[in-house]
Amino acid sequence: MIKQKEESINTILDQVELKRRGLLDKVYVTGCLSERYKNNLETEIPEVDAYFGTMELPMLLKQLNADYKNELVGERLLATPSHYAYMKISEGCNRTCSFCAIPLMRGKHVSKPIEQLVQEAEGLVKKGVKEIMLIAQELTYYGLDIYKDRTLPDLMRRLSDVKGLEWIRLHYAYPSKFPMEIIDVMKERDNICNYLDMPLQHASNNMLKAMRRQITREEMEDLVASIRGKLPEICLRTTLIAGFPGETVDDVDELKGFCNASVSTVWEFSRIPMKKELRHMVLKTMFQPTLKNNERRK
Repeated sequence: MIKQKEESINTILDQVELKRRGLLDKVYVTGCLSERYKNNLETEIPEVDAYFGTMELPMLLKQLNADYKNELVGERLLATPSHYAYMKISEGCNRTCSFCAIPLMRGKHVSKPIEQLVQEAEGLVKKGVKEIMLIAQELTYYGLDIYKDRTLPDLMRRLSDVKGLEWIRLHYAYPSKFPMEIIDVMKERDNICNYLDMPLQHASNNMLKAMRRQITREEMEDLVASIRGKLPEICLRTTLIAGFPGETVDDVDELKGFCNASVSTVWEFSRIPMKKELRHMVLKTMFQPTLKNNERRK
């Protein structure tokens, strides 16, 4: 994280130097760094003309005197191949997981209205998109702030009705207080994939408590069993963290036992070159049962 901050600050300083030399007229900074450290940045690098947080696009456009037409809301350039796109349904997170800085960088959970998301999906379909992957810092919290209820199932139905949208896939569902109606909608709608990305992070109750995950191993196992009971062919994908501070050999053994009992595929991911027994390692796992007559919805 320190390296990434340094890279971002160096990039800002490079642009400030270009401005000093007359090669740039203005320098604006937006994103996670200015969301979290705006006051510090304004003090330390005052040569920047303005800093904007992650949800301040209207302010940025006003600063640029941009005539942003209302009918272009949701317009975007795709960074993916043209047949699929990610669609963020909310920004920020109200959880307090001890390993995560997202609430500090992105702020509290803010849901986008259903009508706005349907409009965005329709625009993507017009561009040739066939599959949309719904993403958020916490997908299953959707709607609680603006509709006072977990309305992800309602959003799924509305998006499922968009003509030309063939696949809808769900990413980043939080296991605590998971709304089971999501699984009911999957069963109802042919264009909603039998697929769910749900980060569990660990299987030891000691670690789950230290991580402030608001769920126990037993509750997670019951949830997975309930989901599979309703939809046996579902593909569940998750992530697990090993090497969290305070983790013991017993905690690792519990995690390994959980993987052996519940996981069909595990692979290792690490960005930090450290001694193997100490490094922070993310195990990405795939809970993948046999897909009965479901090959098109992988």
